Amino acid sequence: MDMKKLLILVVCLFFTHTIFSQTERDQKIQKRVERDNPTPRVSGGSTPTVGTPQPYYGSYYNPYYNPYRRNRWDRRYYRNPRVYTPAPVVVSGGNQQPMFAMGLIGSIMIDQPSSLGVRMNVGGRQMYVFGSFAVSGNNPYSHYDNITLLDVIDWGDEYKFDFNRTSMWDVGIGMRINDKVYPTVAIGSTNIRSYMVYYDELKVLSSDGYYSINGSRKEVFSLTVGVDFHINDYVIINTGLGVSGPPKIVVGTQLKFQ
Repeated sequence: MDMKKLLILVVCLFFTHTIFSQTERDQKIQKRVERDNPTPRVSGGSTPTVGTPQPYYGSYYNPYYNPYRRNRWDRRYYRNPRVYTPAPVVVSGGNQQPMFAMGLIGSIMIDQPSSLGVRMNVGGRQMYVFGSFAVSGNNPYSHYDNITLLDVIDWGDEYKFDFNRTSMWDVGIGMRINDKVYPTVAIGSTNIRSYMVYYDELKVLSSDGYYSINGSRKEVFSLTVGVDFHINDYVIINTGLGVSGPPKIVVGTQLKFQ
């Protein structure tokens, strides 16, 4: 009698586990379908037509056209304007020659993934301003915006690690010491987005079982100082060190047009 009860209990536990596993599989299939086939938004009704008012210029005077003055052939009268040529502006010295540079910039970070981007300089020989934008690699794991932490806890999926993605921008100024050396200082912002990576033993959410959900996101102010080395009339080597915000070493190269 005891063996029979024990057998019934084992069978019940087996079917209970099977039922819950099927429920988890169905929920994950639904999440995958929702992500791959989002519900389109349908706007109801017809789009109203909005007329754009034309600006009123009041008593605008155009010296080149007078519709109320007619000549003897009864045609519109156009007055030919006098052309005044300004005296040429003479800029003494070569230090005011404009300069434009474009190239690649990279940031090697200690506790965050490294990033790669572009940098542009605009200015003259004495001083120029610059701006840069760089991002790290994309999230390589199958990502789900529609899965919450409560869903993961309910399924009992195993947490693996956090994957971080960074994007950063900087604006700064460079000033000449000599023809080769230009110290720089820049301020900017570093956006750090975290993805929480889990393992799906059923391998429904991805082929290898690894998937990610949304984690934390923060934006950090950054201050970077460095030196631009003007190797010749065509090449600039960029260096920098993050003194505030995420620790980073900045290196890059640019082509100069002037």
